[in-house]
Order: sequence, then structure tokens, then C-alpha cells
Amino acid sequence: MKYELEVFDRIISGDLSPFADGICERTKYNNALKQKHELCYNYVIATFKTSKQKVELIDKKIVSTLHPFVNSEITPQQNLFQVADIENIAPNAFKELKLNRDKIVHISYSRQPHKTIVYFKAIRDCNDIPCNEAKYYYYNDLLREATEIIKTNIKQNVFKSDSAHTIEEYIYKNQSALFSLSYRLMKLICPKNKKDIYNTKIEFTDIDILCLTYIYLEELLRFIEKNYFKYIDVNIQVPYRSELINAYDIPEKLETVKPALLSSNISKELLKIIFVPFLKLSAFGIEEKITYQQLSYLNIYISSFYDFISVHTPESITDENILQLVKELNYNPVEMFTFIIDRIISKAEPHESLTDKIDFYYQCLKIVNQINCKTPQSYNSNLPSLKHQIIGWLEEEINYLTKKLQLQSQKQPNLFSQQDKIKLHSGLSVAQLAYFFKLQVDAGIITHKNQRDIFRHIADNYQTSKVHDISAESVGSKYYNIESSTINQLKDSIIIILNLINKKP
Repeated sequence: MKYELEVFDRIISGDLSPFADGICERTKYNNALKQKHELCYNYVIATFKTSKQKVELIDKKIVSTLHPFVNSEITPQQNLFQVADIENIAPNAFKELKLNRDKIVHISYSRQPHKTIVYFKAIRDCNDIPCNEAKYYYYNDLLREATEIIKTNIKQNVFKSDSAHTIEEYIYKNQSALFSLSYRLMKLICPKNKKDIYNTKIEFTDIDILCLTYIYLEELLRFIEKNYFKYIDVNIQVPYRSELINAYDIPEKLETVKPALLSSNISKELLKIIFVPFLKLSAFGIEEKITYQQLSYLNIYISSFYDFISVHTPESITDENILQLVKELNYNPVEMFTFIIDRIISKAEPHESLTDKIDFYYQCLKIVNQINCKTPQSYNSNLPSLKHQIIGWLEEEINYLTKKLQLQSQKQPNLFSQQDKIKLHSGLSVAQLAYFFKLQVDAGIITHKNQRDIFRHIADNYQTSKVHDISAESVGSKYYNIESSTINQLKDSIIIILNLINKKP
């Protein structure tokens, strides 16, 4: 199978034929352009300052119809401009603009207060294009054609695929290859600002060609995003000029939400924590790199705040209703968890007796357990959900205070009468044990709701070949943070179990 991205790969590697010999003979690129374009033109956009006394040229811009950015450089309203007759243009205007009257094929103009903008369309001979400019246009033709071929091939291969799984694998492969090439290109270009890549090129350097290559790669990424969104790899970074940003109306929502929160009665500490996602969205593409999964969550986050703001005045926005919202949104950074726990602890301090504190924490636990999350996604996918973080902390605190209360009400136990508890020796590691129990919970085999009890059960009743005394904290950490090696090793053990089940008695 032919490598579809070969043109892009070879441009990045610097060895693209037919002009990879390092000889910059202008005729090579000019002849290549003439084969593809029978005619090419220059647009000359001239701005004249008009007054009663005189007409003065204040700005002139020239852009070729071969330039990839020509459509963005030509005013969209140009077709609405009045058509001018060449005889009505003063001869000195042609002289000042260095234009040949015989090559002008169209003139249009627009009169505005104190100035007049005139568009000249002039025939341009491909042989007269300087070498570096011709080279730039040559690569633009090459990249544009390669891009269209790749789009067609993607459509055909998806159409011929016999299953969603096959399509997903194919889209994953292409998306990953495009992202890899884009990453290599960005390291070569090293722009001070990512927006510089999209500026109109007038020097036509080799770096400009690399910028052009990046733009076409990004166009292919956006093509996949637009047409095959349900098959994409959500862990791939979103292209800088992704259409999803505007499709989600994120800029408009940010303009509404940020000022409303800044003028509210929220504490400065909480405001600083909840503002982080807004800053990420504001800086997207310039400083921030966001994956599709992160963008999906951030869209839910900003949209929920936008809906919240629409029914609340700034004066009615408080820490309490904001905290309720972030819990429903599963906004789970460590800073948010710490802020909530500190707040719970401060509210628990007035309760002097252990019984009252335990009762207070149980009330908090009941409220948190009854929270309905708006999304299964989370801000940080590497951490437990905010709800489970709070529940885990409350359960541990209740367990500690309950044991402390029991010790105060009971006599000191006779340590010499205690027998050593027998622990089952497991051939699994601690990480594999934790994941094995998690699978049983997810499958509904274990229906116990308190996950901390599960961690303590494993710690109290199991040992491994390397660890005799397993800590509940270690089990909890490995329960939430599962490594791929752990999954693969446990998968082999489960396959052995399935093979044993399938054997006849």
C-alpha cells in the first residue's frame, strides 16, 4: 500500500523530488507552474487618499492568484465594487503603481470617506516570477493536489470498510500520522507565536514553505475532525484552527461568563481555582495544547457556567452554589478538592464532641452521595472524580473518629491474647490485585458501595510474594491509576481462568 503522506514526509525531510538536487534554476519552477496554469494574474490593491487638491497613493498591496492566501487578501466585497473603465484611470496612476496598461484585464473601485480603494487585475507571465516565489507556488500546487488526493482516498477507504472498528482503526492511523508530522514540522519552524504560521508570506523562504506544509496538514486534521468525529482518537491534540471552537460558541460564552464571575461575591481563592479552564480556552492554540477529550470536557464546563450565569445575577452567585456546580461538573483538580475539604473541616470545628463531628461528617457524606454528575468526564482523567475524592476523605475521617470513640469507651485490649491473622498468599502483585477487584466492582460481582472498605479488605487479607503488609493507601492509589502493563498481565491470568472454565469436567 502506498504511503499517502509521502509528499509531506519528504518535504519535512528536505528531499522532495524533482527538485531535490539543490539546484535552484528558476526555469524548473517556472516551467512547472506554466504546465499547471495557462494564465496567472496579479491583484494590485491600491489605496489613494483623496482631497480637493490632490490624489495621493498611501498603500499598495500586490498578491498573485497563485498565492494560497489570495482569497483572504482580496476584499470579500470586491464584486460589489463599481467597475471602472481603463480610460478613466489617470495615466500617472499607472506610472506610480508601475503597471503596464496593456496587461490590465479588470479594474474596480470603491469610494470611501477621504480615500478610494482601486483593484487592478493584471496578466502575469509565469516566466517573470522570481525563483523563490515560483518555488513557493510550486510547492503550494504540490501540497494542494496531495491534500485533495488524500481526502478522496480517506472517503473511499471509509466507504469500503465493512465495520465501525475497521473505520476507527483507519482514522486512528491517519490522525496519528498527521499529528506526528505536524509535531515534527513545529519543531523545525519554531515560531515565536503560532499565529505567525498563518501570516501572508511575501519573502517566500524555505521556512514559509514549511509553514504552508503545516497549514495543509492541519487542513487534513480538520477534514477528519469534521467528517469522522465519532471515530477520532480523543487523546490527539486539537488543531489550532479547529472548527469546534466556533461550533461550540466558546468565544461568545467566555465573553459572558468571565465578567459575571469577576463581579460576583465569590471568594478570591475559589475564583482563582474555577478560572483555570477559562484561561485554558482563552489561550488555546497560542500557549495551551488541548486534546479532543479535554476540549469536550471544557465545552461542558463553559456551557454549564454560561447556563448558570443566565439565571443568576452577580449578587446571587456565592461560594456555595458555585461549589455545588463544580461537584456536578466533576471538576476534580487537587486544588478544588483541597479547597472543599478545608471548608468542611472549618465547618466541623464548632462540633466539640466526637459523636457530633461523626454525625456532621455523615450528613456531608449523605449530601455528596446524592450529587448527580452532569458528565462522566472529568477535568483531570488521571485523578478520581471529585465526588469520589470527597467521599473517600469523609469515609476515612468517619472511620478514624469512630475508632477513636470506641477506644475511649472500651478498656485497653490484651495484646498478648491476639492471634496473628492469616493472610492469603496471592500470585498477583498489589497493582494486579487492585485492578482485579476493580473489575469485579465494575462488572457488578462486588456490589459493596464503600470503596475504602474494599481497599482495607485487600490490605488485611492478602499478601504477595514481595509484600507481606499491604497498605490500604497503596491499594487505593493503584486502584485509580492503572498502568498498561498491569492490564496486560492480568489479562493473561484471566485468559487462563477462562480456558480452565471451558475445559470439560
